[in-house]
Amino acid sequence: MPAETTHPAPEEPACCSAPTLSDAAPLLAASSPGGLAPHYRVQRFVSGDEVRPWQLHATCKLRIDAEQAAADLRASGQAARIINVRTLPTAS
Repeated sequence: MPAETTHPAPEEPACCSAPTLSDAAPLLAASSPGGLAPHYRVQRFVSGDEVRPWQLHATCKLRIDAEQAAADLRASGQAARIINVRTLPTAS
């Protein structure tokens, strides 16, 4: 009977390991006290709506995610645009 061999378990890729407090994503600062963190808004064009022709489809933290959402809309035949939101106007 052959001797049993043991192999070390392969290391888990960094992308799959559970995050710890030390390697957690940094917090994003709000654009103003009580405001929203910077983000991207993906809007789609709705023909026939004269009041709000551009309507919110998605909000994304990363530009690449917003570009993918817009590309998906365009692939389905809809017009799309990305709004880079860094500050929000507030009432005085």
